[in-house]
Amino acid sequence: MAQLFKVRLKQHYIRIYKVLESICDWSVWLYIIIPAIVIFIGFYREWWMELPQWAIDIPWDIVCLISITFIVCIVQIKILVEDADQVVLIQKPRWLLSLKRFGLAYSWFVLQLITLIVPLVLLPFLVQVSKWNAEHILMLVTYIAISSIIPLIVNHRLTIAASWWKKLLLQLLIFIINSCIIFVPIFLYLAHMLPYWIGITSFLIIALILIRNYAMTPLNFQQHLTIANESKLMFTQAILSQSMNLTSTSKRKKPILFKNSQRLSRRKDVGSIIGEIFIKSLMRDFNQLKVWLMFLSVSCFAVTQVPGYAPLAIIIFLAYIAFNLFNLQWELWCKQDFVSLYMKLVEQPLKARSAARNPLITLFILIWLIVATCMQLL
Repeated sequence: MAQLFKVRLKQHYIRIYKVLESICDWSVWLYIIIPAIVIFIGFYREWWMELPQWAIDIPWDIVCLISITFIVCIVQIKILVEDADQVVLIQKPRWLLSLKRFGLAYSWFVLQLITLIVPLVLLPFLVQVSKWNAEHILMLVTYIAISSIIPLIVNHRLTIAASWWKKLLLQLLIFIINSCIIFVPIFLYLAHMLPYWIGITSFLIIALILIRNYAMTPLNFQQHLTIANESKLMFTQAILSQSMNLTSTSKRKKPILFKNSQRLSRRKDVGSIIGEIFIKSLMRDFNQLKVWLMFLSVSCFAVTQVPGYAPLAIIIFLAYIAFNLFNLQWELWCKQDFVSLYMKLVEQPLKARSAARNPLITLFILIWLIVATCMQLL
């Protein structure tokens, strides 16, 4: 049965790799991922050398605990069942039960790796502001390792295949229950109202009881097959929603912005009109708008973290990244069927791209300059 789980796990990661590969080509690595890693390493090194003024008064221990609690409360047990199992595995309950047990062990291990990232990222603040040491980190890791089993099994038990509003209410209820399970005991410990060993011992006993019950309960195959397929679909949609090739499924009759399709300029050539259509499609697409707003917020934060005239160099670098990203989005957008027909009428396609790209880059540069100027004045 371990071999079956390994095969399913390998198929799972191959599926994830193919989805990510469809959008993360060399340009995404060059213009987004690698610059983000370099910027983060620079900030992380600077935090160890000198904390920013805004970080001194923040209770980072509470921030760390809340972040970990949120992660623990939303993670589901990964039971790797497939549609084809209805033919073979459904006749062998022992095999399905084995998949269920391995799924718990695998999900718990992945959860520990994910939650460990939080204190590692916040470590400069935890050490210098909250005065944590190696003992505190070890206590936190031990606490999460034992207590996180309970929310995993609670999520598994209470997850149902139902209408969206019932699932939403149930997920909200599960989140509240799991938050209390994780956060209340450690909050009582920080308030010196509950000894650490009592909380750990209680969680260990409850976890062992739940694990035994989980391991002996047969798997509801149809329900978990539906949940597994929904999870795959949600992951694929979340990743591919960043591609311009997806068609919006919104039932809204009029867009939120540019409801009357107003012209943005007085130019009447086809290239300018195509450029305006690109800008409007970008502003009307919530997923695209969300990504660019996230990029803008992160870039504004980066501009505020350097002294003197250094923000000018940062702004030039960010403008170069935005320039290439808009070019990539333009190429994807032009490949759509209804756009490619009109692009054949454009005599100067580079001029059309400039008409679409330059106003947006100019807007970004103005925002960065305003943020940098305000920081210098303050």
